[in-house]
Amino acid sequence: NAIVINLVAGTLYDNAALPDTYQIIGAFSNNWSTTDAIQFEEVAGVLTANVPDLSGTFKIIKNRAWDEQWGTNRETNAGLAVGVPYVMSGKLNGADPANLALANPFGSYTNAVLTLEVKENGEMVLTLVSGTFQLMQADWHLPGTKLEWKCDADQRFEKIDDNTYELLAAEFGADFKVVYGNWAVEFGAPSEDAKWEINKEYTCAFKGGNIHAVDDAAVFTDCTIRLVVDYENVVVKITISSETTGVEDVVAPTQSTKVIENGQMYIIRDGVRYNALGAVVK
Repeated sequence: NAIVINLVAGTLYDNAALPDTYQIIGAFSNNWSTTDAIQFEEVAGVLTANVPDLSGTFKIIKNRAWDEQWGTNRETNAGLAVGVPYVMSGKLNGADPANLALANPFGSYTNAVLTLEVKENGEMVLTLVSGTFQLMQADWHLPGTKLEWKCDADQRFEKIDDNTYELLAAEFGADFKVVYGNWAVEFGAPSEDAKWEINKEYTCAFKGGNIHAVDDAAVFTDCTIRLVVDYENVVVKITISSETTGVEDVVAPTQSTKVIENGQMYIIRDGVRYNALGAVVK
């Protein structure tokens, strides 16, 4: 009582012959999900993608996989500007290219239209054709060795004015980065030998590496960390101020009082209570 089906003839389907597809992927596409990456579709013979909110950093991938990817041009290290064709860099000796960002990384384009040209010589040219520009609304964070590598409340700066932010930390030292949004835009060290020092202003670099201390073993206490941002010219400067070093036998400055309650350390400054990570405790 079996039903037998015989394949009599046919041509073996070659999946490799399928046309390649290209997608733009970033935090805006469900946090770098290849499934939700926005695909370039052919419109009047041109590969075109429509992105509702183009912001942060992003890359171009092929066939919804990371095997091939394109991002920041290694020679220019420039960002993507509206109306300017951008030649992207791909993998080099197995190393991934850096994420691509807008020329002004603090901005975003709503209803962005992008085109992609895949040249015969292998060049990938991305063009931001149009969109409505606006500044992103995001928080600043300071992830690092002492405050943990997160972008949560404990690492968040408090806004002082439109360009100035502050974070209080009971203890600080070693490595860190300055991050706008939830890892959307990162600022770090302009070079490996550019290291931060206590009570000195430090200029961060967009997409730089971790910022190292002159002495990674040093621990500074009762720190006021001030961040000053020039959004128009993309300049980010940070100053870590402290009058004391070392964790043990610390003498708190006169304007602050350190107390221990139920095994927890708190700092009282100007009538406000902060925990060990600098967050306000009510």
